[in-house]
Amino acid sequence: LCALLLLWMHGISRTPLYAFTGSFGLSALPALGPLVWFQIMHAPPEGIHSYFYTLFEFRAPHHYIPTSFILESVVAFVILLILGLATLSRLSGTGRTLIQRSIILIAAICAVSFLCTEIIHITTIAKLQFFKLTVVVKVLCVILVSNAVAQVILKFHRRAVTLFFDHGQYALIATVLVAATLLMISPDTLGIRPTSDYTPSKQIALWARDSTDVDALFAVPPAWHEFRSQSQRAIVVNFKAVPFHEPYMSQWFTRLLDMAPISPPRRGGFQVIPTLNRAFFALSPQEIQHLSARYDNFEYVVRMKADVPDGFVSVYEAGDFAVWRILPVP
Repeated sequence: LCALLLLWMHGISRTPLYAFTGSFGLSALPALGPLVWFQIMHAPPEGIHSYFYTLFEFRAPHHYIPTSFILESVVAFVILLILGLATLSRLSGTGRTLIQRSIILIAAICAVSFLCTEIIHITTIAKLQFFKLTVVVKVLCVILVSNAVAQVILKFHRRAVTLFFDHGQYALIATVLVAATLLMISPDTLGIRPTSDYTPSKQIALWARDSTDVDALFAVPPAWHEFRSQSQRAIVVNFKAVPFHEPYMSQWFTRLLDMAPISPPRRGGFQVIPTLNRAFFALSPQEIQHLSARYDNFEYVVRMKADVPDGFVSVYEAGDFAVWRILPVP
């Protein structure tokens, strides 16, 4: 992006600028080179589902597929972009030209990324996540809007401060509006809606850490992303911890759909986790025993509280959940 912007702004006449860009790129090459090489040259894992589908469309579409971005984030970005472009007219000279051309270049790169992820499905382009360049646009728009707001404040600050402090009703209204805005944005950050540090999943994890063998293997709901680190015990699979190397990604996908059997949706992401959880808890005792024999004879499985069937014994309960231990087959 920097190289394209320099070329557009200065042509090929500014050798020092290109020397700086080249030196910066070379200094970053030892860290970024292997990563880019792996993304471009590494063969995708084999399996019934393609690498593109498994990673980009099922596991993390919110990172790679533009049409899977959260609607609220898209609306917020559009509003910020409109405000930024509206205030761009207040600038003049080189600064305005630089920002205009930066936004145009980023829009062109994002258009290519959209084509290669939504229509053509080119893995290399999808991995590069060119849409992350919109962060640069956000920064530019925030600077533009902040500059405009600062100019307005400088122009009217004396009158506004006098009005605010001389009329108590205005001060009260402003305080209430600010407080209401903070409450709507994030009450948790204000400490008025604290969350429990000991959820049922964490209670079970701590019990597993303190009461089971260090080599114990657990089958947990796909949504329990922190169970492995909290319990210091191995698990069969979860949704979040996806490996990127072949053939482990294909194995991860197979395990996940075995432990939570669903039809692979056209588009996954975090919204598919509740469906996976329901499928996991819907497994029959016979299916659990069969999966245990298939996946390293895992001994413990998390279930919803219910009557314990033959072949299992309940060893711990927390909230609506219970841990069943699978008894050895006689």
